[in-house]
Amino acid sequence: MQLTTLQFRVYDHNIRYDNQNNRDDGERLWSERKVDIVSSINFHTQYLSVVTLQEVLHNQLEDILEGLGDDWTYYGIGRDDGKTKGEYAPVLFRKSEWKLTDSWTKWLSDTPEEPSRGWDAVLPRIVTFARLKHKVSGREVGIFNTHYDHAGEEARKQSSKLIIGWMKDALESIPVSLSGDFNSSRTDIAYETLSKELLDSGTQLPEKQRYGHSNTFCGFQGKDAQYIDFIWLPPQGVKLRAFGIAHSEFHGYYMSDHRPVIADLEV
Repeated sequence: MQLTTLQFRVYDHNIRYDNQNNRDDGERLWSERKVDIVSSINFHTQYLSVVTLQEVLHNQLEDILEGLGDDWTYYGIGRDDGKTKGEYAPVLFRKSEWKLTDSWTKWLSDTPEEPSRGWDAVLPRIVTFARLKHKVSGREVGIFNTHYDHAGEEARKQSSKLIIGWMKDALESIPVSLSGDFNSSRTDIAYETLSKELLDSGTQLPEKQRYGHSNTFCGFQGKDAQYIDFIWLPPQGVKLRAFGIAHSEFHGYYMSDHRPVIADLEV
């Protein structure tokens, strides 16, 4: 079956790592938060979707996949050892909808092929790439997912430059998107570097057509207000159909200190 266009959703969320000690005020254990994390993914991905997550430890990934059901799978690796240690930036999808045709992870550093820290970063940081083929139409898309360093401004700027280069390579054959926690506001150099080549989906529609909240980082008490999570699109080849920032607070507590960011795309 040949479709003239393909519409799908990107659901992006920094779920907050499984923090056993020194939790923030209002932060609950992962064993409590995971129910709403999974419920939110389930509700927002009823139709053709791809999920990009950040701060995911291996045990959290297992819990999420168990909660979502057997049709769900993923690509991603832990940033500490390139296997299962450290945080993942995984791409999740349904096996009935998509086939993974290519994938890789690179470290945001001068040595991107091996576990490493770049420039003034205090932690190893990665970008995940998954090339997915829609099983019905045969169309392919490239999904980039990342989490920039929270401390290193130079690292964030250089990470943007690296990722732009890799995205341009992928764009030679397929439409792509880039999502993640960029630890950067719209006035930061890392954001400005990306915005010279890509479109911020959160600014492409009139304000009245954007659903939900006006900030992506809320903290665990809802008192913080920062916009640091983005879904980026190339200037051509991908059309933004809808955009929103969903809720993180349920039942009187926050499932994460970030809110989910959602973009409906057409390629």
